[in-house]
Amino acid sequence: MLDHMRNGVVTTPGRGRAMWYAGFAVYAAGVALFSGPGLDHWWGAWAAGGYAIAAVIMVIAPGRAWGARLAIAAAVVGALVAPALWLMTREPTPPDVAVVARSGALLLHHGTPYLPLASLSAGGWLAYNPYLPVMALFGVPGALGLPGKTWPWLIAATFLLLYATFRVTLAPRADGRRDALRHAAFWLACPVMAFPLTMGITDPPVIALTCLALALLARGGRAAGSRPGGRDFVAAALVLGVACAMKYTA
Repeated sequence: MLDHMRNGVVTTPGRGRAMWYAGFAVYAAGVALFSGPGLDHWWGAWAAGGYAIAAVIMVIAPGRAWGARLAIAAAVVGALVAPALWLMTREPTPPDVAVVARSGALLLHHGTPYLPLASLSAGGWLAYNPYLPVMALFGVPGALGLPGKTWPWLIAATFLLLYATFRVTLAPRADGRRDALRHAAFWLACPVMAFPLTMGITDPPVIALTCLALALLARGGRAAGSRPGGRDFVAAALVLGVACAMKYTA
């Protein structure tokens, strides 16, 4: 996937990228057809269209930089932006969004993201917050009155963390910043990230933090050789610490 650009032309054949998008489209179509009556099938319908358009673009313009950018844009809009905006306006709010949004409000107004024990016993299963304290930060903007509840902040954090990951891995390259943006957008649009982000699920930023930590460890290992330590090792430890302060599964 780490293709190159020379004089505005992508040197990796577009057929390979088109196959990725086609595979994503098949998966999304399967979600739309077989996921049942929940909200998942709406993501599948939107995403299948976006991925299919991206695949067609890569077939039509396999070696052009503008084609690669347009395909990524179609995938991001179809698999993430459009379905997320559509679901933000629907009720009921998905459970993950409701819990994180409430924890952000509790943290802002009471200094803790957790309800007292008495409220847990009377509030049903959604009264319990299974996340660790840092996760509540994604609910703070909504508690401050900003729109979108937790969706925009989960998406933005995941994208920025993916971008940081590719900045670390592509740093020696002259066009590393541009390529990092491109790769971050592509992987943000892939089903592993776009599907849960659309549903307001909290795993993608944890996954992105883990990827960033691995990238830092790899760069630190190359720089230090057999000698332990270094700034990258410390940074990786801090990044993993943040992930582990968000969710037990980290």
